[in-house]
Amino acid sequence: MSKAEDIGKELALISGSSKLLLAEEVVEWARKNKSSALYSQFTWNDGEAAEQYRLGQARAVIRLYVVAGTDERKFISLSIDRKNEGGGYRKTDYVMKTPALRTIALRDAVAELRRVQRHYADLKELSEVYAALDRVADKMKLAA
Repeated sequence: MSKAEDIGKELALISGSSKLLLAEEVVEWARKNKSSALYSQFTWNDGEAAEQYRLGQARAVIRLYVVAGTDERKFISLSIDRKNEGGGYRKTDYVMKTPALRTIALRDAVAELRRVQRHYADLKELSEVYAALDRVADKMKLAA
């Protein structure tokens, strides 16, 4: 059995007959079950976990950073920059002006929208949105 399958079984066990699985319950269960597949998914050293949390907060600040009064994003994270731990961010205006980087950003956007499409596949009301995505991907010769 794969680790993903083990984690899935543990999550099902934690949720039981409840219709809602809470993150707090998952952490508490993993804390009490050190030999579980879930246990290894967490950083238990509090100092290391705190530093990882702060890095996550910094990434969130960077992702949400906008110019006051506008919706203009100043930084963008490209898949090519996420290959190493932590990744990095590029100035959006530079990415948009650089054809190769702009293509990567477009490919990343299509891939992200495809993930959303799979996640919400049961919502047939969005079929027109996905058809438009197909047209853009085809026009730009991007992987579907």
